[in-house]
Amino acid sequence: MTDKIPYYLDKRNENLVDVINGVEYTEEWRPVVGFEGYYEVSSFGRVRSCERRILTKAGNYQKIKSRIMSLCMMKGYCKVKFHKNCKANKGNLVHRIIAEHFIPNPENKKEINHKNMIPSFNHISNLEWATRKENMEHLFSNYERKLRKGAAHSNSKLVLDTNTGVFYECLREAAFHKGIEYALARKKLSGYNKNKTGLIYA
Repeated sequence: MTDKIPYYLDKRNENLVDVINGVEYTEEWRPVVGFEGYYEVSSFGRVRSCERRILTKAGNYQKIKSRIMSLCMMKGYCKVKFHKNCKANKGNLVHRIIAEHFIPNPENKKEINHKNMIPSFNHISNLEWATRKENMEHLFSNYERKLRKGAAHSNSKLVLDTNTGVFYECLREAAFHKGIEYALARKKLSGYNKNKTGLIYA
């Protein structure tokens, strides 16, 4: 994914095709439960509004075209709000929507694990249902691996979000997911400004 635009930033309203770990995936769309006819979610982690007609205040019907929705970031995770009947819900974590619509959960596990530790990568190949114990074991095993990787390179700038336990390959990526300007984040981690971001160099 490092040489591609993230799926959630791709605004092409068409089915995407990609090869991940040698497996070819074709994007699939499904109606969002409770918002059928309003929104659809894809197996690649994207969300789009449905084409429909709405009644305006003037009493006329207006056609609304389908479009790929912009997602907001919350502590590195993608989030989206749905609107229906002029009301907006409080927001939904995209990885949970994807798992609920595409990934079977026969053991009724409560949490969702991002296999590659990148919380914004919500492709079905990267998600799995997990228990809290399984999630924590995965976190700590990757924490140790990331520490070894960081220690192996004198110029490594691996960044840890201490609030979420998520690692980022560089400060620029971490700043993007935290919604912080890169230059400001660099100053905070360098000690020029007070650091309340939760980000540290690993």
